[in-house]
Amino acid sequence: MTVNDTETLAPPDVATLLIDRFRRTAPFRRLDSCLQGEESSEKPTWLRGLSGSSRALLLASLAQESHRELFVVVPDLATAEDLKEDLLFLLGRGSAAIFPESGLDPYHARHP
Repeated sequence: MTVNDTETLAPPDVATLLIDRFRRTAPFRRLDSCLQGEESSEKPTWLRGLSGSSRALLLASLAQESHRELFVVVPDLATAEDLKEDLLFLLGRGSAAIFPESGLDPYHARHP
């Protein structure tokens, strides 16, 4: 594109900016390096200090960086619904789903 072109590039959406910025942080790069096996360690990797939507931001960043699907276990349905909504905002439609809890009939959304 030259200076005389009349086309303008649309700015990236907020979700893309958030994910890109998060992926450039040193803690994320280190975590990604550990998960990719570039840093070998016998110790488990612990994440602390993430609250609210920052958990979804981490998961969205990991999903985009690794080009893999993620499976996440949360303590209750309310947490799952909140996380799903955040991931849908960050990654787009169809990017997150909730599996019913054990013993729940997925076709009627109630216990058998």
